[in-house]
Amino acid sequence: MRKTLLNGLIAAAFAVAGSAQAGPLSFSLDGSGGNVITATALDWSQTSFLALGGNQAITNKVLNDLNVGGINNRSTTFDVLTHAKLTGYNNAAGVTVAGLPAGFGGEITITARFTETVVSADPASSFASFRTTGPGWVEMYYSAAQNSDNVSGSGFNDGTLIMRGDGVTGRTLPSSSGNFMNDGTTGALDVSGNGNQYTGQQTVNGGGTQFEIKFGSGGFAVNSSFLNTNIADFSLFFNNISIGLPYGQVDPSDCFNTNQGTATSAMITAGTATGLASQCDSAHINGLMSANSVSTGYVPLIGGTNGAFGLAPDFMAQTDFNSSVSGTVPEPGMLALLGLAFAGMGLSTVRRRRS
Repeated sequence: MRKTLLNGLIAAAFAVAGSAQAGPLSFSLDGSGGNVITATALDWSQTSFLALGGNQAITNKVLNDLNVGGINNRSTTFDVLTHAKLTGYNNAAGVTVAGLPAGFGGEITITARFTETVVSADPASSFASFRTTGPGWVEMYYSAAQNSDNVSGSGFNDGTLIMRGDGVTGRTLPSSSGNFMNDGTTGALDVSGNGNQYTGQQTVNGGGTQFEIKFGSGGFAVNSSFLNTNIADFSLFFNNISIGLPYGQVDPSDCFNTNQGTATSAMITAGTATGLASQCDSAHINGLMSANSVSTGYVPLIGGTNGAFGLAPDFMAQTDFNSSVSGTVPEPGMLALLGLAFAGMGLSTVRRRRS
Protein backbone atom coordinates (compact mmCIF):
# COMPACT_ATOMS: atom_id res chain seq x y z
CA MET A 1 0.00 0.00 0.00
CA ARG A 2 2.76 2.44 0.95
CA LYS A 3 4.67 1.72 -2.26
CA THR A 4 1.54 2.16 -4.34
CA LEU A 5 0.77 5.47 -2.61
CA LEU A 6 4.36 6.71 -3.06
CA ASN A 7 4.38 5.81 -6.74
CA GLY A 8 1.03 7.52 -7.20
CA LEU A 9 2.18 10.73 -5.54
CA ILE A 10 5.41 10.87 -7.55
CA ALA A 11 3.50 10.26 -10.77
CA ALA A 12 1.02 13.00 -9.89
CA ALA A 13 3.83 15.40 -9.08
CA PHE A 14 5.55 14.77 -12.42
CA ALA A 15 2.23 15.14 -14.22
CA VAL A 16 1.82 18.60 -12.69
CA ALA A 17 5.41 19.49 -13.57
CA GLY A 18 4.96 18.39 -17.17
CA SER A 19 1.71 20.25 -17.70
CA ALA A 20 3.18 23.77 -17.79
CA GLN A 21 3.13 25.51 -21.17
CA ALA A 22 4.86 28.65 -22.35
CA GLY A 23 2.59 31.65 -21.97
CA PRO A 24 2.62 35.34 -20.97
CA LEU A 25 5.78 36.54 -19.28
CA SER A 26 5.67 37.73 -15.67
CA PHE A 27 8.01 40.72 -15.38
CA SER A 28 8.89 42.61 -12.18
CA LEU A 29 10.14 45.83 -13.75
CA ASP A 30 12.37 46.81 -10.83
CA GLY A 31 13.35 43.32 -9.65
CA SER A 32 11.74 43.86 -6.23
CA GLY A 33 8.72 41.63 -6.78
CA GLY A 34 6.58 44.74 -7.28
CA ASN A 35 5.63 46.74 -10.38
CA VAL A 36 4.76 43.48 -12.12
CA ILE A 37 3.39 43.29 -15.64
CA THR A 38 2.18 40.13 -17.36
CA ALA A 39 2.96 40.51 -21.05
CA THR A 40 2.73 38.69 -24.35
CA ALA A 41 4.59 41.50 -26.13
CA LEU A 42 6.74 44.46 -25.10
CA ASP A 43 6.37 47.79 -26.91
CA TRP A 44 9.55 49.80 -27.38
CA SER A 45 9.96 53.48 -28.16
CA GLN A 46 10.50 54.67 -31.71
CA THR A 47 14.23 54.85 -32.13
CA SER A 48 17.27 54.64 -34.42
CA PHE A 49 19.00 51.77 -36.11
CA LEU A 50 22.44 51.91 -37.66
CA ALA A 51 23.47 49.71 -40.59
CA LEU A 52 27.18 49.55 -39.76
CA GLY A 53 28.78 49.30 -43.21
CA GLY A 54 25.31 48.93 -44.75
CA ASN A 55 25.76 51.53 -47.48
CA GLN A 56 29.09 49.98 -48.43
CA ALA A 57 27.49 46.52 -48.55
CA ILE A 58 24.80 47.81 -50.93
CA THR A 59 27.46 49.43 -53.10
CA ASN A 60 29.44 46.20 -53.13
CA LYS A 61 26.37 44.20 -54.19
CA VAL A 62 25.85 46.50 -57.18
CA LEU A 63 29.52 46.29 -58.13
CA ASN A 64 29.49 42.49 -57.78
CA ASP A 65 26.41 42.18 -59.99
CA LEU A 66 28.09 44.33 -62.64
CA ASN A 67 31.33 42.37 -62.22
CA VAL A 68 33.21 45.67 -62.08
CA GLY A 69 36.94 45.09 -62.50
CA GLY A 70 36.28 41.38 -62.91
CA ILE A 71 35.53 41.10 -59.18
CA ASN A 72 32.24 39.72 -57.85
CA ASN A 73 33.08 38.67 -54.30
CA ARG A 74 33.16 41.99 -52.45
CA SER A 75 31.65 41.76 -48.96
CA THR A 76 27.90 42.37 -48.84
CA THR A 77 27.40 41.82 -45.10
CA PHE A 78 26.84 44.48 -42.46
CA ASP A 79 25.81 44.70 -38.80
CA VAL A 80 22.67 46.38 -37.46
CA LEU A 81 22.84 48.21 -34.12
CA THR A 82 19.81 49.53 -32.24
CA HIS A 83 18.55 50.55 -28.80
CA ALA A 84 15.17 51.46 -27.32
CA LYS A 85 13.19 52.15 -24.12
CA LEU A 86 10.18 50.14 -22.91
CA THR A 87 7.02 52.26 -23.21
CA GLY A 88 4.13 49.77 -23.00
CA TYR A 89 3.08 46.15 -23.46
CA ASN A 90 0.33 43.73 -24.48
CA ASN A 91 -1.22 42.07 -21.44
CA ALA A 92 -2.17 38.41 -21.02
CA ALA A 93 -5.39 39.00 -22.96
CA GLY A 94 -3.44 40.57 -25.83
CA VAL A 95 -4.77 44.06 -25.06
CA THR A 96 -2.32 46.91 -25.64
CA VAL A 97 -1.43 48.82 -22.47
CA ALA A 98 0.12 52.24 -23.04
CA GLY A 99 2.63 53.12 -20.36
CA LEU A 100 3.98 51.24 -17.36
CA PRO A 101 2.72 50.96 -13.73
CA ALA A 102 2.44 54.34 -12.02
CA GLY A 103 4.70 53.20 -9.19
CA PHE A 104 7.58 52.36 -11.51
CA GLY A 105 10.06 55.25 -11.53
CA GLY A 106 12.95 53.67 -13.42
CA GLU A 107 13.30 52.42 -16.98
CA ILE A 108 13.83 49.22 -18.94
CA THR A 109 16.01 49.54 -22.03
CA ILE A 110 17.27 47.24 -24.73
CA THR A 111 20.31 47.09 -27.03
CA ALA A 112 20.81 44.68 -29.91
CA ARG A 113 23.22 43.77 -32.69
CA PHE A 114 22.83 41.32 -35.57
CA THR A 115 24.30 40.65 -39.01
CA GLU A 116 22.58 41.02 -42.38
CA THR A 117 23.54 40.39 -45.99
CA VAL A 118 22.40 42.39 -49.02
CA VAL A 119 20.40 40.02 -51.24
CA SER A 120 19.59 42.45 -54.04
CA ALA A 121 20.33 46.06 -54.91
CA ASP A 122 19.00 48.05 -57.86
CA PRO A 123 20.29 51.64 -58.12
CA ALA A 124 17.83 52.37 -60.95
CA SER A 125 14.82 51.80 -58.69
CA SER A 126 16.68 52.69 -55.45
CA PHE A 127 15.60 49.38 -53.91
CA ALA A 128 17.59 46.97 -51.75
CA SER A 129 16.66 43.82 -49.84
CA PHE A 130 18.45 42.13 -46.95
CA ARG A 131 18.58 38.85 -45.03
CA THR A 132 19.70 38.14 -41.47
CA THR A 133 22.49 35.62 -41.81
CA GLY A 134 24.75 35.53 -38.84
CA PRO A 135 25.33 35.84 -35.10
CA GLY A 136 23.80 38.50 -32.94
CA TRP A 137 22.65 39.36 -29.46
CA VAL A 138 20.08 41.30 -27.48
CA GLU A 139 20.45 42.69 -23.95
CA MET A 140 17.90 44.16 -21.54
CA TYR A 141 18.79 46.60 -18.77
CA TYR A 142 17.10 48.04 -15.69
CA SER A 143 18.05 51.51 -14.48
CA ALA A 144 16.61 53.29 -11.46
CA ALA A 145 17.20 56.57 -13.30
CA GLN A 146 15.34 57.53 -16.46
CA ASN A 147 18.42 58.64 -18.33
CA SER A 148 18.25 57.11 -21.81
CA ASP A 149 18.51 59.80 -24.49
CA ASN A 150 17.67 59.29 -28.16
CA VAL A 151 19.77 62.08 -29.64
CA SER A 152 23.01 61.14 -27.85
CA GLY A 153 22.38 57.37 -27.71
CA SER A 154 23.42 57.39 -24.05
CA GLY A 155 21.86 55.55 -21.12
CA PHE A 156 20.54 52.52 -23.03
CA ASN A 157 23.06 50.03 -21.65
CA ASP A 158 23.68 51.17 -18.10
CA GLY A 159 22.30 49.99 -14.76
CA THR A 160 21.65 46.28 -14.19
CA LEU A 161 21.96 43.82 -17.06
CA ILE A 162 18.90 41.58 -16.52
CA MET A 163 18.75 39.54 -19.74
CA ARG A 164 20.99 38.50 -22.62
CA GLY A 165 20.07 36.37 -25.62
CA ASP A 166 22.72 35.13 -28.04
CA GLY A 167 22.12 34.05 -31.62
CA VAL A 168 19.67 35.36 -34.23
CA THR A 169 17.41 33.59 -36.75
CA GLY A 170 13.99 34.08 -38.32
CA ARG A 171 10.95 32.76 -36.43
CA THR A 172 10.46 29.71 -38.65
CA LEU A 173 13.47 29.90 -41.02
CA PRO A 174 17.21 30.17 -40.52
CA SER A 175 17.04 33.77 -41.72
CA SER A 176 14.70 36.75 -41.82
CA SER A 177 14.39 39.27 -44.65
CA GLY A 178 13.85 43.00 -45.03
CA ASN A 179 13.88 45.76 -47.62
CA PHE A 180 14.23 49.50 -48.13
CA MET A 181 13.29 51.77 -51.05
CA ASN A 182 14.53 55.32 -51.60
CA ASP A 183 11.81 57.51 -53.18
CA GLY A 184 14.38 59.55 -55.08
CA THR A 185 14.20 62.69 -52.94
CA THR A 186 16.46 64.12 -50.26
CA GLY A 187 15.90 66.44 -47.32
CA ALA A 188 16.82 67.14 -43.72
CA LEU A 189 17.67 64.05 -41.66
CA ASP A 190 15.77 65.24 -38.57
CA VAL A 191 12.25 66.68 -38.96
CA SER A 192 10.88 65.40 -35.63
CA GLY A 193 8.77 67.55 -33.36
CA ASN A 194 11.76 68.24 -31.13
CA GLY A 195 13.31 70.54 -33.73
CA ASN A 196 16.24 69.79 -36.01
CA GLN A 197 19.15 68.50 -33.92
CA TYR A 198 21.34 68.01 -37.03
CA THR A 199 21.33 71.31 -38.89
CA GLY A 200 22.82 70.83 -42.38
CA GLN A 201 22.70 67.02 -42.28
CA GLN A 202 20.80 65.60 -45.27
CA THR A 203 19.32 62.15 -45.98
CA VAL A 204 17.63 60.21 -48.73
CA ASN A 205 13.91 59.71 -48.09
CA GLY A 206 12.12 56.39 -48.18
CA GLY A 207 10.88 53.43 -46.17
CA GLY A 208 10.89 49.69 -45.70
CA THR A 209 10.21 46.77 -43.38
CA GLN A 210 12.05 43.96 -41.63
CA PHE A 211 10.37 40.60 -41.04
CA GLU A 212 10.38 38.93 -37.63
CA ILE A 213 13.73 38.25 -35.97
CA LYS A 214 14.17 35.58 -33.27
CA PHE A 215 16.79 36.15 -30.59
CA GLY A 216 18.34 33.56 -28.29
CA SER A 217 18.97 30.61 -30.62
CA GLY A 218 22.35 30.32 -28.88
CA GLY A 219 20.89 30.56 -25.37
CA PHE A 220 19.62 33.04 -22.76
CA ALA A 221 20.81 34.29 -19.41
CA VAL A 222 18.05 35.82 -17.26
CA ASN A 223 17.94 37.45 -13.82
CA SER A 224 14.94 35.69 -12.23
CA SER A 225 14.26 38.60 -9.86
CA PHE A 226 13.02 40.48 -12.94
CA LEU A 227 11.87 37.74 -15.32
CA ASN A 228 10.85 34.57 -13.49
CA THR A 229 10.94 32.08 -16.36
CA ASN A 230 12.33 28.75 -17.48
CA ILE A 231 15.21 29.45 -19.86
CA ALA A 232 14.39 26.36 -21.92
CA ASP A 233 11.11 27.77 -23.18
CA PHE A 234 11.79 31.50 -22.93
CA SER A 235 11.39 33.30 -26.26
CA LEU A 236 11.88 36.84 -27.55
CA PHE A 237 11.17 38.09 -31.07
CA PHE A 238 11.46 41.49 -32.73
CA ASN A 239 8.36 41.98 -34.88
CA ASN A 240 6.31 44.74 -36.58
CA ILE A 241 9.62 46.33 -37.58
CA SER A 242 9.34 49.53 -39.62
CA ILE A 243 12.10 51.50 -41.37
CA GLY A 244 11.68 55.15 -42.33
CA LEU A 245 13.51 58.29 -43.45
CA PRO A 246 13.61 61.13 -42.61
CA TYR A 247 13.32 60.94 -38.81
CA GLY A 248 9.81 62.27 -38.20
CA GLN A 249 8.94 60.97 -34.71
CA VAL A 250 12.26 60.71 -32.87
CA ASP A 251 15.70 62.31 -32.91
CA PRO A 252 18.46 60.39 -34.70
CA SER A 253 21.16 59.01 -32.39
CA ASP A 254 24.71 60.30 -32.76
CA CYS A 255 26.20 57.28 -30.96
CA PHE A 256 25.59 53.52 -30.70
CA ASN A 257 26.84 50.85 -28.30
CA THR A 258 28.77 48.27 -30.31
CA ASN A 259 29.56 45.65 -27.67
CA GLN A 260 27.77 43.36 -25.27
CA GLY A 261 27.95 44.11 -21.56
CA THR A 262 31.01 42.77 -19.76
CA ALA A 263 29.01 40.68 -17.29
CA THR A 264 29.10 36.89 -17.62
CA SER A 265 25.95 34.79 -17.95
CA ALA A 266 26.50 33.55 -14.39
CA MET A 267 26.56 37.15 -13.11
CA ILE A 268 23.31 37.96 -14.94
CA THR A 269 21.59 34.88 -13.50
CA ALA A 270 22.88 35.62 -9.99
CA GLY A 271 21.76 39.26 -10.20
CA THR A 272 25.26 40.70 -9.76
CA ALA A 273 25.61 42.24 -13.24
CA THR A 274 25.50 45.83 -11.96
CA GLY A 275 27.53 49.01 -12.27
CA LEU A 276 27.53 49.02 -16.07
CA ALA A 277 28.20 52.30 -17.88
CA SER A 278 26.94 53.49 -21.25
CA GLN A 279 29.46 53.57 -24.09
CA CYS A 280 27.90 56.84 -25.30
CA ASP A 281 28.06 60.14 -23.41
CA SER A 282 25.27 62.71 -23.17
CA ALA A 283 26.98 65.42 -25.24
CA HIS A 284 25.61 66.39 -28.65
CA ILE A 285 26.64 68.97 -31.27
CA ASN A 286 23.92 70.36 -33.50
CA GLY A 287 25.32 69.97 -37.01
CA LEU A 288 26.56 67.22 -39.26
CA MET A 289 26.75 63.75 -37.73
CA SER A 290 30.53 63.92 -38.22
CA ALA A 291 30.73 66.87 -35.80
CA ASN A 292 29.98 64.51 -32.92
CA SER A 293 32.54 62.28 -31.23
CA VAL A 294 32.59 59.87 -28.28
CA SER A 295 35.24 57.95 -26.39
CA THR A 296 34.11 54.33 -26.70
CA GLY A 297 30.81 54.28 -28.62
CA TYR A 298 30.40 54.52 -32.39
CA VAL A 299 29.44 57.67 -34.34
CA PRO A 300 27.70 56.82 -37.65
CA LEU A 301 29.75 57.55 -40.78
CA ILE A 302 26.90 58.71 -43.05
CA GLY A 303 28.55 61.54 -44.99
CA GLY A 304 26.70 64.71 -45.97
CA THR A 305 23.64 62.77 -47.25
CA ASN A 306 22.69 59.67 -45.27
CA GLY A 307 22.00 56.70 -47.56
CA ALA A 308 23.37 58.32 -50.73
CA PHE A 309 24.79 55.62 -52.99
CA GLY A 310 28.53 55.10 -52.64
CA LEU A 311 29.29 58.25 -50.59
CA ALA A 312 29.76 56.87 -47.05
CA PRO A 313 30.02 53.41 -45.45
CA ASP A 314 27.09 53.55 -43.00
CA PHE A 315 23.33 54.05 -43.26
CA MET A 316 20.85 54.86 -40.49
CA ALA A 317 17.07 55.18 -40.22
CA GLN A 318 14.18 55.58 -37.82
CA THR A 319 12.65 52.31 -36.67
CA ASP A 320 9.86 51.03 -34.45
CA PHE A 321 9.39 47.46 -33.22
CA ASN A 322 7.65 45.28 -30.66
CA SER A 323 9.07 42.14 -29.09
CA SER A 324 6.77 39.21 -28.43
CA VAL A 325 7.79 37.24 -25.33
CA SER A 326 6.73 34.10 -23.49
CA GLY A 327 7.98 31.74 -20.81
CA THR A 328 6.88 29.58 -17.88
CA VAL A 329 7.52 29.81 -14.17
CA PRO A 330 10.24 27.32 -13.15
CA GLU A 331 8.85 24.06 -11.78
CA PRO A 332 9.86 22.58 -8.38
CA GLY A 333 13.06 20.58 -8.43
CA MET A 334 13.31 16.81 -8.12
CA LEU A 335 14.01 16.92 -4.37
CA ALA A 336 10.99 19.13 -3.77
CA LEU A 337 8.78 16.71 -5.70
CA LEU A 338 10.10 13.72 -3.79
CA GLY A 339 9.66 15.64 -0.55
CA LEU A 340 6.03 16.26 -1.47
CA ALA A 341 5.57 12.54 -2.15
CA PHE A 342 7.15 11.42 1.12
CA ALA A 343 5.19 14.04 3.09
CA GLY A 344 1.99 12.73 1.57
CA MET A 345 2.95 9.15 2.41
CA GLY A 346 3.76 10.12 6.00
CA LEU A 347 0.47 11.94 6.41
CA SER A 348 -1.40 8.88 5.15
CA THR A 349 0.47 6.63 7.62
CA VAL A 350 -0.36 8.92 10.56
CA ARG A 351 -4.02 8.98 9.65
CA ARG A 352 -4.11 5.17 9.33
CA ARG A 353 -2.49 4.70 12.80
CA ARG A 354 -4.93 7.12 14.44
CA SER A 355 -7.83 5.22 12.99
